[in-house]
Amino acid sequence: NEMDSDIVGLQEIDYNGNKNVYNHPGYSFIFSPAPIPLSWTELGSINLRIDGNGILIKNHIKIIAEGYLTYKSNTRVAQRMKIRVNGKEIWIVNTHLDNISDEVKLEQALTLIEWLRPMMDSPIIVMGDLNCFPGSETYEVFSRHFKSSMKEIHGKEPDVTWPTEMMGSRENWERFGEVG
Repeated sequence: NEMDSDIVGLQEIDYNGNKNVYNHPGYSFIFSPAPIPLSWTELGSINLRIDGNGILIKNHIKIIAEGYLTYKSNTRVAQRMKIRVNGKEIWIVNTHLDNISDEVKLEQALTLIEWLRPMMDSPIIVMGDLNCFPGSETYEVFSRHFKSSMKEIHGKEPDVTWPTEMMGSRENWERFGEVG
């Protein structure tokens, strides 16, 4: 597959089933495992397994620091890494918020913001599967701290960003951009 993105955030990674994704030539893969993997079964066999999140980053980009946050559920994580590009340092964050409970999702968003608070004076790019709609409490929490790249570039948010099988290649990870 042809790809020229500098950084790609991945969520819902089946670590053993997605080797073709994270062995992409010219990129390093940084994986953050969830302590408790999620799996869904259909007719007695596992048809989806989620082991954690990952970031694909071009090999020439210097990673200065990295870490990850495990949310209270132990099934979801957030990653952060500080990179240096053209002499500038930027924090990259990749997360996957709960898709079922608005209450859990909001708690995760608030936890993420607190985890990032010490970096808020630096440029931060947050990407991930936020599982939220414009106008929701979770969206408003992110909007108070970050600018939406979709809104900045296109003047509005997309009507929907998931499920991806309905939308083709458009995904949630591009929703929130650099700190304003």
